Amino acid sequence: MFTEFLSSYTCKTPATELHSSMEEYRKNMTVEVKEVNFDELQAWSFDVNGDLVHESGKFFRICAGNAVDSLSGTERAQPVIDQPEQGILGIISRCKDHKIEILLQAKIEPGNLDSVQYSPTVQATKSNYTGAHKGRPVPYLGDFLPQADHVVSRGLQSEHGYKFYRKANDNVHVHDNRAKAIDKHFVWLSLGDIRYLLSREHCVNMDTRSVLATIDFIGKPLGYGEISSLLGELGTIERELLFSSVSDEGAVYSLNEIREWVARSKGSATIKKQILPLPTLLEKGWDLTKAKLSSDNNRHFELVGVRASIASRETSSWYQPIVRDRVPKVYAFLVKKINNILHVLVQAVEEDFSWSGPEVGPTIHSVPDSTFSLGESLKPFGLKEQDAKIIYDKYQSEEGGRFMEQKNRYIVAIVGTHAPTTVPEKFKWLTLYQIKQLTKHECHVNIEARTLTAIASYYKGKE
Repeated sequence: MFTEFLSSYTCKTPATELHSSMEEYRKNMTVEVKEVNFDELQAWSFDVNGDLVHESGKFFRICAGNAVDSLSGTERAQPVIDQPEQGILGIISRCKDHKIEILLQAKIEPGNLDSVQYSPTVQATKSNYTGAHKGRPVPYLGDFLPQADHVVSRGLQSEHGYKFYRKANDNVHVHDNRAKAIDKHFVWLSLGDIRYLLSREHCVNMDTRSVLATIDFIGKPLGYGEISSLLGELGTIERELLFSSVSDEGAVYSLNEIREWVARSKGSATIKKQILPLPTLLEKGWDLTKAKLSSDNNRHFELVGVRASIASRETSSWYQPIVRDRVPKVYAFLVKKINNILHVLVQAVEEDFSWSGPEVGPTIHSVPDSTFSLGESLKPFGLKEQDAKIIYDKYQSEEGGRFMEQKNRYIVAIVGTHAPTTVPEKFKWLTLYQIKQLTKHECHVNIEARTLTAIASYYKGKE
């Protein structure tokens, strides 16, 4: 399977063709998103507890979340999106002409930057695919249900733990050589196409990046000797990142040791969380007007209402609350060669409202872009800014179904071999392949680390 994988990985569709295809979708797929007052949100209202809910009792609700750090005694309260049902994020792959292709959907979400982005084959909440929206059926859904044939992998993966209350989705990979694109909104892309699109901003949506980070197309780890003769046409950094994404040869830790580390981290969770009625926030500095819910002390969460009209969706027009985050953040991987294979420095990150406590997160996690300094971020590791070479630095959109035009900055930086291999217990050096293997276990790798894993695994250097 590696030859089909590599053939797809090195496939070179002209950039002008990929760019023009995306622009064609953006020109022909229209979206109108208009902010409205909360009392204009059809089918949404504040219930007896003061939470903002949908009349069906489905989808999600906006309530208050309260988090107390038992270690420091710090207490934090904010609005949260409570969506207890797990949705499906799924990608179909096939082999054609001796290379792997994946089926993605050109889709608009109301909060997307640049309107159309490539989403997974299926991207649907349980409310969507059980018909609570009273819209068209979700295409390909049957291919991803538990009883379906051709499922290669599935696993529950967490979403943003600083906005959602214990939220996770089922990330599923299906391989079916008989699959076909049912209409013009679905497109088969090579892994080389994905590499190009990830090198651009706002082309591959968050959900696609999440699923890509969980897919093992080959099915086993490879040794450098098995593949070295086949990697000649790739640049040095591309070749080394690719090797890290398919191998644990020379890894500092075994997968069992890494899983034990994650288990220890989860066992040492310090944050206790609970849901409270939304009005409790009004005593904690939050202001609810007819048009928004906001706080001068928390610019990460501002709630507004919108009316969205998108002709290509299962439901073409609807109302919903949506979250605006006014603070772009930085997430970064530091990468170092150890034992002749690139390792990524990750850390155990516990967010206030995460699914099950700490998860594997980026080296640099959630630093406000406006105050970010690479030099300051490197100091804890005894490094200076000149010790790191940034090979990727782009803004990428976050989930456009719940967040309004939210983007974060993602960085991958190579550090020299003098960077410390021995790091505090909170950190670990892993290969990209090992991070992918961790996603086989429920909520072990957070969403930002999955985005960076996809970016690094499908890295495309400058031409």
